[in-house]
Amino acid sequence: MKHLVAGLALVVASCFAQPSTDPYQEGIRLFRNQQWKAAAAQFVRAVELEPNNVDAHIALGIARLRSGDVPSGLNSFQRAAQLKPSSAEAHYNLGTLYLRKNDAPQARTFLEKAVTLQPDYPEAWNNLGMIAVQQNRAGEAQQNFRRSLAQRPE
Repeated sequence: MKHLVAGLALVVASCFAQPSTDPYQEGIRLFRNQQWKAAAAQFVRAVELEPNNVDAHIALGIARLRSGDVPSGLNSFQRAAQLKPSSAEAHYNLGTLYLRKNDAPQARTFLEKAVTLQPDYPEAWNNLGMIAVQQNRAGEAQQNFRRSLAQRPE
């Protein structure tokens, strides 16, 4: 019974936990609560403290996009790809952003780079399938969608 009470106290305490002093972790917390602008502000602090933190640049880009700041989101993804050219996630996010902007050639370039770096990237294969559909390349679209679905265990 003593352990149950102690465990319950930890759960209750965690519900009222103070925000993290680590701006990256605080940004993640705010992001999970869909507080995009506040999360972006924390990720800005994180990249100021650690300018080479690729994950923080990517998170900043996503938060900026979700808050409606597409140009700044693009800059964050470009910086992440510049810092770590082998980051499939950075290239995927660049490709996805260009896909949303209806720039299929740019989107395709970055998404193909993402799947070259990480062949088991179902979201990238799916987006490549979407581009192929837009360009009336049914066979290629089907192949890309199959690759995407084959990598999703659910």
